[in-house]
Amino acid sequence: MEALTERREEEREPPVLTGPAEAISNGGRIAVSVMNVSPSGIMLEMPEAAIIPALFTLAIGEHRHPCELIWRNGTRAGARLIGSKR
Repeated sequence: MEALTERREEEREPPVLTGPAEAISNGGRIAVSVMNVSPSGIMLEMPEAAIIPALFTLAIGEHRHPCELIWRNGTRAGARLIGSKR
C-alpha cells in the first residue's frame, strides 16, 4: 500500500469510543475499526472488498455519527463528521 500524505491541520487522537463499529447505509452494515479521530473527521479500517457509500452513519455502541466519505486507500478510509465545525 502506498504511503498516505498528511494534509490535515488538526492533530489526530486515538478514538475515545472503542468496541465494535459499523458503517451503516440503506440498511447495509459493514464492520469497521476506528483508527483515529480529529475534531472534524475519522480514519477507518475495513475489509478490502467493503464498499463504503459517500454518505453513511458510523455506529459505535449506542452512538451514531453521520459521515461523508472523503478518501479511500485500500483498507483505510477517511470521513468527515457531518455537523463538525470544519
